[in-house]
Amino acid sequence: MTNRLLTQARSLRAELKRRLRNRELLAYYQPFVAADGKSWVGAEVLVRWQHPVKGMILPHVFIPLMEQTRLIVEMTTILFERVANDLSAVVDQLPKPFYLSFNISATHIADPQFIHHCRRFLARFPSSSILLLLEITEREEIITTEENLQRLRQLREAGIRLALDDFGVGYSNLKYLMEFETDVLMIDRVFVSGVPANKSARHILDSIVYLAKRLNIDTIAEGIETQSEVNYLKAKGVSFFQGYFFAQPMRIEELLVTLADPPATGSMPRNRPSGESTQKS
Repeated sequence: MTNRLLTQARSLRAELKRRLRNRELLAYYQPFVAADGKSWVGAEVLVRWQHPVKGMILPHVFIPLMEQTRLIVEMTTILFERVANDLSAVVDQLPKPFYLSFNISATHIADPQFIHHCRRFLARFPSSSILLLLEITEREEIITTEENLQRLRQLREAGIRLALDDFGVGYSNLKYLMEFETDVLMIDRVFVSGVPANKSARHILDSIVYLAKRLNIDTIAEGIETQSEVNYLKAKGVSFFQGYFFAQPMRIEELLVTLADPPATGSMPRNRPSGESTQKS
């Protein structure tokens, strides 16, 4: 039984590795909007898998496989390359500086080569044109050893900003705030959806924003879908907005068209595509 499971695991890893090298991963971009709601400031990079037989595969299906097979760092470095190829030739068309955020996990931080991958990515762009933001997810717990803390310090010393993703729903966010320096809190959509009508969500969101201000940390509200949510978040002083109300995840061609005009105000939220998951990467 053990030998069969090991063989299956090795076979799965080999297949996923082939898929990575076959350029089947696609970069999608979901823009960030400034606090005034009138200007684009960056985009979160999301990955999709265009399988030659199964079609488009969403992250909640394949990201766990990448993590289980320890290919998640290789996947991210390939995504770095895709994004650099997309944007290096058109960087002059982007707002300056332009935030680019990627999701990372404890596996990335534990990898001693990851900071070199980040530096190599930034070297593809003119100095100060791109601001790299790494969103730390809670799919794996970060063990705060001195070695890991040193790697986090090295990332920040390289000008890379760190964010806590899905803040408020994970088990160790507050612990992370105490143990390493953080630049951004990503407010999970569960606390954004329905404010100001949802009293419980409103109180928790208010507390998160207050905490961030006391710690001098920026905030990004995720999953915005209505004008009332925008109005409430503006009044509370949230730093950046993201969600289908402004723009859905898109390929590079649509991103450039979208960034050419200011965000639409008072528009109707876009419908989430069928099967779209809230899990990101």
